[in-house]
Amino acid sequence: MRKIAMAFATGALVMSLGVLGGCAGGATSAASSAPDGAPDPMPASHAGRFEDLGANGCYGCHGASETANPMLATATIVPEDHFAQGKYASLAFDSVREQCNTCHPQG
Repeated sequence: MRKIAMAFATGALVMSLGVLGGCAGGATSAASSAPDGAPDPMPASHAGRFEDLGANGCYGCHGASETANPMLATATIVPEDHFAQGKYASLAFDSVREQCNTCHPQG
């Protein structure tokens, strides 16, 4: 009987943490795992990409071109202040923002 009670209590605790964890995002999007105001981490599917390709690898999908912003339609758009002169029209990341993994760690 004690094992059953312990299993039930453990299950209830796990379930309550899951419910609370789902609400922790506040006003951020459901897909975001970053706290309010913090930049989103890179998804697990991006493991090693920054190390292999640098900021140009990020720009290849998330950057702006003369025909699209972002260049990969399903990529997250980079804020305009991440671009040189604070403008998408520069078609280049601001040199201060080229270490993407400083603010966007691997998720």
